[in-house]
Amino acid sequence: MTKITLIFSILILFSGCSDSGIDPESLYKTWQWTGSTTDGMPDTGYSDTEELIVEFRADGKLLYGTQKSEGGCYRYGRFVQKESTLIFSVGTVDGECANVKCMPSPFYSLKPWKIERLRADQLILTASSKTIMFKAC
Repeated sequence: MTKITLIFSILILFSGCSDSGIDPESLYKTWQWTGSTTDGMPDTGYSDTEELIVEFRADGKLLYGTQKSEGGCYRYGRFVQKESTLIFSVGTVDGECANVKCMPSPFYSLKPWKIERLRADQLILTASSKTIMFKAC
């Protein structure tokens, strides 16, 4: 009977632990885009090389490229992380940018992004049928 009680106690102890496996500090660094897919098919349309490098900062800002430029013209400038979810917000679109026709940011999605994998050297995000992959710089 004591063995059963001990085993049951251990099971309760470990089942009570909940870990999303996401360490927010691991996100706060510079990442290089390595590819993306939509419905499992590779996306090849991104030509803005500044979008291919992005820094996630602890203050919720996104910085782009090697020059660490802020969001703006159709770029997401901020993000909020809630557990394993990222929600991006657009920077200000001023009069000069409002008339520019360009490809949407790779972060564009009508749904929040889910952090599928976050390791020291790899970040994978998914939203609906889209997946974006990054490697640490």
